[in-house]
Amino acid sequence: MLFKAPHVIFRYGKPYFMMRVPTDLVDKFNMQFIRKSLKTTVPTDAKLIAANMASKAKSAFSLLRSGILSDESTGFNIII
Repeated sequence: MLFKAPHVIFRYGKPYFMMRVPTDLVDKFNMQFIRKSLKTTVPTDAKLIAANMASKAKSAFSLLRSGILSDESTGFNIII
């Protein structure tokens, strides 16, 4: 079965969320990519969870750029 969804990759047969951190924010996140296990094997669930994570990440990127979110509160936990 072929399963394609934005920001979903498969490693060892399990779906993971993966998204590139914008280059202007790499120094605040201390990473170039956000990678997180989706903790499911159901393709529909993986797609929904990944879409939710991508939405949170994009929101965090916008808040950081606007200065509403401080540098101290950045990192992996604000997205997940």
